[in-house]
Amino acid sequence: MEKLFNAPYNTVYIKSHQAARQLEFRIYKEDISSGIILFKVGLSLWSFGEDFKISIESQEKNKTKVAIHSQSSIAVQAFDWGKNHENITEFFKTLTALIKE
Repeated sequence: MEKLFNAPYNTVYIKSHQAARQLEFRIYKEDISSGIILFKVGLSLWSFGEDFKISIESQEKNKTKVAIHSQSSIAVQAFDWGKNHENITEFFKTLTALIKE
């Protein structure tokens, strides 16, 4: 899933970190030059956790695209009960609010 923001690259990158902290996602790898941030989303009643990848890409002046992929951390978990979609939706909602500040 992806979304285009009317904000410069650096702003979106910084706000992505803030959104992750608010949602209690754990950043385990990042590279500002490539725009990649990898997170771990913790255990819940419905899943063993998720791996969450954000790709941030500058499009044109003051426009930045954010693409997100979320998948179950454990391959044997065949059904995620909608948790991956929920992670993406909540992240975009939080990020959008932070960028509007």
